[in-house]
Amino acid sequence: MKYFIEFIIFSTETRAILTTQLKPMSILKMFKPSTLLIIFFALLSFVSCKKNSNSPNPVQAKKLDTDVYITGYVYGVNGSQPTIACYWKNGVLHKIAPDTTLSSEACGIFIKDTDVYISANTNIFSEGIYLKNGVIAGNFANSYVNGITVSGNDVYVTGSYTNGILGQQAVYWKNGSMVSLTSPQQFAAGQNIAINGNDIYVAGVTNNLSGPFVYATVWKNGTATTLGQISPAEYVNISLLNYKDGFVDMALNGSDTYVSGMEEYRYGEHYYPSYWKNGMFTPLGDTTTSSGVTTGVAVHNGIPYFVGYNPNIDASTVSYWANNIQTMLTTGADINKDYTPTGITFAGNDMYVCAYSNLGRLSSIIYWKNKTKVVVYNGYAVATGIGVVVH
Repeated sequence: MKYFIEFIIFSTETRAILTTQLKPMSILKMFKPSTLLIIFFALLSFVSCKKNSNSPNPVQAKKLDTDVYITGYVYGVNGSQPTIACYWKNGVLHKIAPDTTLSSEACGIFIKDTDVYISANTNIFSEGIYLKNGVIAGNFANSYVNGITVSGNDVYVTGSYTNGILGQQAVYWKNGSMVSLTSPQQFAAGQNIAINGNDIYVAGVTNNLSGPFVYATVWKNGTATTLGQISPAEYVNISLLNYKDGFVDMALNGSDTYVSGMEEYRYGEHYYPSYWKNGMFTPLGDTTTSSGVTTGVAVHNGIPYFVGYNPNIDASTVSYWANNIQTMLTTGADINKDYTPTGITFAGNDMYVCAYSNLGRLSSIIYWKNKTKVVVYNGYAVATGIGVVVH
């Protein structure tokens, strides 16, 4: 066996010397028959490997699975109360309200790796909860919750807290501990929350009850910056309590903060889609003739994408904006289905936008993957957010 090993590892130069100095039969006599058989198969294997060394050896790419989650709520028969908090996973409905006899709704969603976090409101919106992978992991009494995010092992939820006094505080919770952002007398609510290093950003709405308007506001580590007027105070309850109608969403790109919303042109007469970057206002369209609202924002490859809609006489059209260029998602017959978009996210290079239609029995929950529409649910229901898990 010693000679076999040495023979196999001979260099090209050594093999040439052997060929000139030894006759073939002399080499064969050096080995036993059984050893020669081993050498034969070893050489055969060597030649085969060398023959295939220049052939491509493609590695089969692992097919990735994608799970699409949409949060929201469904109505009872024929659109009746109570509403029931739920989410859809790949089109399958999952109800998450602990008591389905009292109105509830799911509002926020955040994906961390393959863990899915969802915030929801139960007991006629008097108690906020959040779930991790479908299991209730925390609750907040006398509160209404909206956005949710996770940083490391810390879970952050934002919303509002009612303490029995006239007013409603904007707050957030870190692992269940509440931090107030406004005074108890001020009408305010946090609607989205994001973390960048040690900085905590909350986007929401405020109103001091002495003025006629509700304002988009951003808090960075508790310090408020008022962005702009988003609706008359007569709609304050809708703007503060219902995430899908608050029209304030936020996304971070490093130290840059993007907030979606709308800006009133004149009191109660006109509004148009817009956003704020680091507090600076940017309209998306003609500010004198373009009516519309941006309802969500996500950053992809450093570019902010805004989703929103433009109302018309009969319904509304859904669009997204990238680099301030508008692209319509509703086309053809879908223009008349009155879709309201409520969330945007990315998975890889694919863009996902969720929406719901408000057409009574013809209502539906849908999402677009890029520009392809997928119907998730037909019936009385509302979508409030979207998240995608790729694994």
